[in-house]
Amino acid sequence: MKFILRGVVSLALLVVQACSTQSEPPSTAARQTSSSEFKLSPSADAAGTSLDSYLDIAPSDLKQAFGKPAAGSDPESLGEYAFTNQRGEVFTVYALMQDAPEFVIAARKPTFWSSGKPYSFHIGSNGGNTSAFKTWLLSETGKAR
Repeated sequence: MKFILRGVVSLALLVVQACSTQSEPPSTAARQTSSSEFKLSPSADAAGTSLDSYLDIAPSDLKQAFGKPAAGSDPESLGEYAFTNQRGEVFTVYALMQDAPEFVIAARKPTFWSSGKPYSFHIGSNGGNTSAFKTWLLSETGKAR
């Protein structure tokens, strides 16, 4: 009788454990990935995007959220990120040092992305909803307003 009772208790504990692990909500990262309208897309074709808006945010916040930026195709570029949405629209976030000599740009690049001081980033798109993209970007960096 003791063996049967012990077996029933063990079985009941296994059922409780199985039910409790299945009912846990997915992790925050899993929720963000599955429900996000936008995603980082380093290989997205940014041809055809143009300046649409600006966003003041610290370079270090972007780097922490999205990793090291791409070099950028413009010689005045300090770096850039490319994103796409579910409709395939492309959005770019980039920093330019316009009218600066190449040696000044080269000297600024190594420290720029570790700066916590807000910078006015260029936001480019090929016709997508830039306002929604900026809201998402601030949310992903923990800077939602």
